[in-house]
Amino acid sequence: MRSGFSASSYLRNFAVVLVDVEDGSLHWYFIGESDGFLVDFYRSYYQSLSAPPDWLVPQLRYSEALLGMHGISGQLDVDFQFHVDDPFVWRSGSQFYERPSATAVHYVPMTVGDQEYFVGFQLVEFQNSPGRNLAGLYVAYGGSQLGRTDIYSIPNATSQFIGPSAALQALETDDYVRTQLTLLTSPRSGNILLYSIGDQLYYFIPVYVESTIADAVITKIAFIGVIDAATGTKVATGADTAQAYYALVGITPTPQLEAEERLEKVRDAFVGEGCNVVEPTMINGDVWIMVDNVTYVSEDQWNSTQTAISGFVQNYVQTPGGDVYQWSAGNDTASFGVLTSDQGIVKLYYLSIQYR
Repeated sequence: MRSGFSASSYLRNFAVVLVDVEDGSLHWYFIGESDGFLVDFYRSYYQSLSAPPDWLVPQLRYSEALLGMHGISGQLDVDFQFHVDDPFVWRSGSQFYERPSATAVHYVPMTVGDQEYFVGFQLVEFQNSPGRNLAGLYVAYGGSQLGRTDIYSIPNATSQFIGPSAALQALETDDYVRTQLTLLTSPRSGNILLYSIGDQLYYFIPVYVESTIADAVITKIAFIGVIDAATGTKVATGADTAQAYYALVGITPTPQLEAEERLEKVRDAFVGEGCNVVEPTMINGDVWIMVDNVTYVSEDQWNSTQTAISGFVQNYVQTPGGDVYQWSAGNDTASFGVLTSDQGIVKLYYLSIQYR
């Protein structure tokens, strides 16, 4: 697509070529949907080409060269104007879009409904907008939905969000950020990404530090900035996206423990209930009865885990200070149980806790 043969304003997905890195052999597969014109012509001409194998389909993505980029027009550049179907709106030009200078097509995972796709993601602003307002975003699907492109528009008259150009300005003009930038060697901004968190839109912009050595290949992240897209006045930074977001909204996150620390915390909870935790080399019972299955992989889940432990001890540990047996139920789960005898039948009541 970058050769002289594709110097045309009518470009379509046709095929994908895999190059074997060991022997250089080529494997061609059709990916172009029928368009009644160019793709159909090449389909009839290259009849030996087959459909891509199932393992390749999820990896397919819409070509950036087709969608367009700065200096090279693509299909999105046409749609920036021709999505308008009202002649009065067309004449006013109020719904025409443009690609912000600080952005490009980004390929990111995106969940639509319950399905995750690898999509081409392009933010757009209203054309010649003094405030650089966000106009919407284009989503070009990959995988099994290759060829599908959706636009999520923001009506200019009813809703207003700052665009990525304004978000970058808000970050660079923030007093704290300006001070930090003066302390960094060769800082540069990374991709401007828009995320929806709690029904609010936020821009995340990483700031990198590049080595001053000629031909250096190492780039390190200095910090990440987050900007409230609704106002553009709220700016915060952090070592990662989570820290930046928590700083912006004023939330102190709960410290998270490592998996082994969570398991030790569970053992301590049984001890705190007056139990003696024992790890046998082997455990057996005539009947195994799972009382509860608890997930404890985050500190947000500790209260429910602690309640389950207390309930288990109260209902099944019959002797004060009695033994509770612990054994592994896999790499990520530990079980805690007690043995009881009922008319000669040994019953094992146990609680499983996923901690990893």
